[in-house]
Amino acid sequence: MIVCGPVLTECLRFQRLGAELQAEQDAAQAAAESALRQPPPKKSSERKNFTAKKNESPKKTPGSLDKLSTKKLEQRIETIELRIAEIDQAMMDPDVYSNGKKSKTLQKERTALGEELEPLEFEWARRAEEE
Repeated sequence: MIVCGPVLTECLRFQRLGAELQAEQDAAQAAAESALRQPPPKKSSERKNFTAKKNESPKKTPGSLDKLSTKKLEQRIETIELRIAEIDQAMMDPDVYSNGKKSKTLQKERTALGEELEPLEFEWARRAEEE
């Protein structure tokens, strides 16, 4: 099939728009990923503390997670993971990412959720090993 005239022009326009959209999405994703990376600590003493904290098992308040049923624990983990995914998706939006205040707020929320998620996953894994 040979395409010419206005149809060809329209096809080329859609092809160009698709390429531009893909480039924008790639740029937004790269920007969001780089925003999520935190720079390593600068001082050697801070590096040691950072490494030590990273290797420690998550701390929990005595009995706080023991009181949760496994089902409630799994529901809380799922809720947090869904919100983190929503934040990640929002950060890929150029309008959100280019808004410094909004992206900083979302990044703080994501960090807090990650810190909340870690001990929950640790407790879930502990229970799974016991079974």
